[in-house]
Amino acid sequence: MIDKIYSNYKKILLTSLLILPFLDIYRLLIGNKFEIAGLSVVEILNFIFTALMLILLGIKLKKEKRKMFSRKYIIYLLIVAIYLCLHCIYIVTLSNLEYFHTGASIISELYYIIRSYILPLIILFVYMKSELDADEVISSLSIISFIFSIIIVVTNILGIAVVAYSANYEGVVPIKGNIFTWFGNMNLESVDLYTSRGLFYSTNQVSAILGSLLFISSFYTLYKDNIKYYLSFFIKIIAAIMISTKTAFFAIILSIIAIYIYNLIIYILYKRTEITKKSYLFILYLIITVIIFKFSPINYKLQGYINNVNNDELLDIEDDGEVTKGCASDETINLQETYNLSPNKIIKKKSINNIEKEYITNYLQECPYIFNVHSDYTTLYPVKENYDYWIVMIRKPVSFLTNYRNFKYSIYMDFIKRHDNVNDKMLGIGYSSNFPYLEIDFVGQYVWLGLTGATIFLIPYIIILIKNLINIVLFPKNNFNSKTISLSLASSFMFFASVFAGHVFGIFLTSTILALLLSGLNTSVNNSIKLKDNKLTFLLLHLGYGGIETSTINTANALCSKYDIEIISFYKLSNNQSNKINKNINIKYLYDGGPNREEFKKYLKEHKYIKTFREGIKAINILIRKKLLVIRAIIDSDSKYIVSTRWEFSILLSRYGNKNSIKIAQEHHYHNNNQKYIKVISNKYNNIDYLCALTKTLEEDYKKFLINNKHTKVILLPNMITEIPKVNSSLKEKNIITVSRLDYGKRNDEIIKAFSKIEENDWKLYIIGDGNEYNNLSNLVKELELEDRVILTGYKDKKEIEKYMLKSSIFLMASVSEGLPMVLLEAMSYGIPCIAYETDSGTSDIIEDCKNGYIIKNRNEEEYIERIETLIQNEDTRKEFGKYAKQSVNSFSKEEITKIWEKILNSGE
Repeated sequence: MIDKIYSNYKKILLTSLLILPFLDIYRLLIGNKFEIAGLSVVEILNFIFTALMLILLGIKLKKEKRKMFSRKYIIYLLIVAIYLCLHCIYIVTLSNLEYFHTGASIISELYYIIRSYILPLIILFVYMKSELDADEVISSLSIISFIFSIIIVVTNILGIAVVAYSANYEGVVPIKGNIFTWFGNMNLESVDLYTSRGLFYSTNQVSAILGSLLFISSFYTLYKDNIKYYLSFFIKIIAAIMISTKTAFFAIILSIIAIYIYNLIIYILYKRTEITKKSYLFILYLIITVIIFKFSPINYKLQGYINNVNNDELLDIEDDGEVTKGCASDETINLQETYNLSPNKIIKKKSINNIEKEYITNYLQECPYIFNVHSDYTTLYPVKENYDYWIVMIRKPVSFLTNYRNFKYSIYMDFIKRHDNVNDKMLGIGYSSNFPYLEIDFVGQYVWLGLTGATIFLIPYIIILIKNLINIVLFPKNNFNSKTISLSLASSFMFFASVFAGHVFGIFLTSTILALLLSGLNTSVNNSIKLKDNKLTFLLLHLGYGGIETSTINTANALCSKYDIEIISFYKLSNNQSNKINKNINIKYLYDGGPNREEFKKYLKEHKYIKTFREGIKAINILIRKKLLVIRAIIDSDSKYIVSTRWEFSILLSRYGNKNSIKIAQEHHYHNNNQKYIKVISNKYNNIDYLCALTKTLEEDYKKFLINNKHTKVILLPNMITEIPKVNSSLKEKNIITVSRLDYGKRNDEIIKAFSKIEENDWKLYIIGDGNEYNNLSNLVKELELEDRVILTGYKDKKEIEKYMLKSSIFLMASVSEGLPMVLLEAMSYGIPCIAYETDSGTSDIIEDCKNGYIIKNRNEEEYIERIETLIQNEDTRKEFGKYAKQSVNSFSKEEITKIWEKILNSGE
């Protein structure tokens, strides 16, 4: 059963959405007539729907061995819990206010926040975690849009639809006439009765859904280019016109215009177009929309809105004591009789302060409509207790007084000004305070939940949208396509609708649609590249002479016969190993130059502060460019397999890598118990498919670090010896050798000091390599008077090193820390026994103590010297160790390591 659910996971998840429109119809027709434990059936079903989504996600993640909650989600939940505690504690104190009537209830408050904000966020989490295919999301949204539209159109034609603008009527009001009535004798005095929202609960909600999904449908129709999809889109346009909201109407116009702007851009950029002969139907639709608009309720409502905005008539009380309401001259009342007002008293808004407070208070409280004030607001905010506020308000233009959203917000602003408590703004006054909904999202959440709550509950949506829009702008080559553009336009329009008309956030239906839009957009942006199944990319910092670079080049050369290999190097160093790379391998440099660390140090030491400052600015620029250019390279990559060679790049690969690619992280250093580095591996490698360990010790450590990461697999993958020499050292020459970068961590000074103490003075020590410690080591040799016996050769290439190897009998290493020391393997490949201090990792994977060399524990210098003398004095032991050393190298051969690589790469097929 579970396997069947898992195999059909996305289909179940997306199909379940089709129930939402019908739940909304139930909410309108049945509402709260049937309740269970005081909860409506619809709200209970919303909880059940959310729980099932979480269960489905749990099944999916368990099968994929992925954890559900990472640390960032746990931190977010903790922040939510803290906020809820503070919010509930605060709103209880508001019940004591005398001039604002509250009825705060912690239970009601928590229930409201959970059902209105936490449930939709859980749905967003499920969809984002599910990584839904963008094509499937778009298809599902198109179907949902059609369901809403066909119900609106059919119920309108049949005359059973509900009025969209029903604020001035009680209960559910059926439409007075269908769309055909618009072209006849529509009663313009009751134009609201000709608007239609089908059988859905909220006009604003269905308007926001249909409006945003018109962008999906228009691009989906263009993509399908089939007449049935054009017919479906036409039905959706008619439904949007029937609703007669500004939101839906503007969505029609913008969704059609967007098609042609999109095609104009791709023609300019790529000299191609997606417009076909059928696509010109969009122009016909636009013309039809304009024609119908001329006769539609929205046209008359817009005209009325414009007239209302321009109507700033003032309230006058004439000499006869009668007040005339400016917008309805037949509606009068005799103030002289009602309030014993003095004769010949003239009231204008400019002089309204001259009237006695008592008259104005009584008049406003009992007859607010004369001032174009809705009685709900004088009830909410009594005139007597808030006289100063009301005396200002009734002097406002009619356009302000009839804009109920702004009016309610002005009440709120006056309230917090008088209350003078910062927590009103930070924690909110609460939903259970019964303060009316402001209908403008973000503002509404700010009032009820405070700045903190609004940020906590809305910021996830905003971050997802902005992040993906930025990626589209930064990487248009990969992301400017019909899928990402339609999803980004639809998501952005939903945000626009939330500000323009409200009723998006805090509503389960609309928030669920928005969550699906954002998840589809995120998937589309992150996975719009078509991957090449045979391509393998390595991410390198540079191609200089280091162990990481040499190892990567060896691997790339070994695999290039079977795979299309690409090496991406950030720095382009003048002195590098590019000449060692097979000509069939493509090299791409992201930055033309190298780091300026040495220049910065030089100028700082020389007290040249202006040049130091310049180098500092340059260094910052390089760091910023490094991160941005590597991110871009990862996002732009069309490789099926991508390998990161440094932890800084692995973090970016995990975060920005294509979900369909195989992401491989190679760690070339021992962690040295660095807690910062360990936390990076533990917490930021969640999307890495394979973490490659150089040694058995590191393999066990990585498994511990990734104990909570069920996705990333740890693989033992040592570096390879590309070619095992056919010749061996005779082990008869009295020469000792070490090869390394001359850095302090290699402890070559300790090798020199140990060598100075051996009794046999006819042996020589050759130190091959270059680095920062060269001068210090040279001075040490002079100080110990070993110029004739210790030779610092400087840098030597591979062929020159081979000559020294063949003439040497012992190899020494004294490093404090190593990953997998290749120099030991290289020495052994010539049959040379090795002596090295024990390190936390690497050394014991190569040297088997007393078989092919010696491992000295605890950095015991006396034992180190003793083992050198043992090999010096016993040629037979040298030869026995040398023979076994040669055999040991076979497990690190090109053939053996390539087998491991192919096993990893074949897992992605």
